[in-house]
Amino acid sequence: MTPAISLPALESDSTALHLARLRARGRFRKGWLVWLPVFGFRLLVLDPALVDYVVASGGLALGVVWVLQRWWRYTRWAVRIEPWLAAGPWREVPATLAGRRVVAGGTVYALRGAPAEVRRVIGRTGRVWLAGDATVAAVRIDGSGRPWPAVRRSRAGVPVSPPDIDHLWRERRGYRVLTGLSLVLAAAFLALVVGTVIEPPESGELGDALFLYALVLVPWTVVGYRRRRFRRRIRRYAGEWRTITAAVADVDFTGGGPRFVPGWAVLPGGLPVRFVIRKCPLDLYAHIWFHRKLAVQGGPRDDEVLVGIPGFPVAAAAFLFPRKGTRPLAVEQDA
Repeated sequence: MTPAISLPALESDSTALHLARLRARGRFRKGWLVWLPVFGFRLLVLDPALVDYVVASGGLALGVVWVLQRWWRYTRWAVRIEPWLAAGPWREVPATLAGRRVVAGGTVYALRGAPAEVRRVIGRTGRVWLAGDATVAAVRIDGSGRPWPAVRRSRAGVPVSPPDIDHLWRERRGYRVLTGLSLVLAAAFLALVVGTVIEPPESGELGDALFLYALVLVPWTVVGYRRRRFRRRIRRYAGEWRTITAAVADVDFTGGGPRFVPGWAVLPGGLPVRFVIRKCPLDLYAHIWFHRKLAVQGGPRDDEVLVGIPGFPVAAAAFLFPRKGTRPLAVEQDA
């Protein structure tokens, strides 16, 4: 997806939608106030000890820091770059990837919040689009309409050769994180077992001992389940990308993003199908909306498939199924 250079950057395809979502992600939500009575009840009603004051005060402090961090990361940048996006169009600038930083038009920038897989797209395409001045600017990358905040830096890193696009990089990262967490919980469970063998609990302490075991076993079970799901997704998705004609329904992304995005598509043989994308990224939604194309890895089939943007590291799971009164996808594919 490339931006229109004849319009202000704010009016170019999905830039305004990305900006609105950045504002929404940093906005204070009333649902967070539910924790105030929880901590207040703990402090004022239960006659707390010193440790209760420490726990409750620490929880409130972490909540305040988290809210301020989200405002600093999203809303502050959205307010700052909006005048630049409205002042003029995107400017195409040759760019190279130098370590964790980007050299665009002879200026070194650090992209705030951009994952490594997204920055590597610059190394493959050799260009970016800029809006702003030489000190702080908004940067747009091929395949995405999101304006990434960029701050000027004095030095660049070592130029790197980007690897191939990995559309499952989030799943691989989640798998690694959950693997490490699973090892930590396994060590904690082993420590509990050793402690129980060395010093068995008294009859009146069985409830406390079972509670400690539950504190470890329950998270360990949840982590193991999610880890297996990541591993299955990494192993099952493979194949070449096939593009089909498609369209998506009008959904709202400013409220945190919809859980499911419905749409319609037509297979190469003329079979109309419906699909539902689970946790659809905004870039993928905008790509389908503006281009009327859906890229499916391995080809359409009656099963969970991976859909995404072939030239950009964004993907999501989707379910394709034929409309009522039509033949199954497998029969149409064989034909």
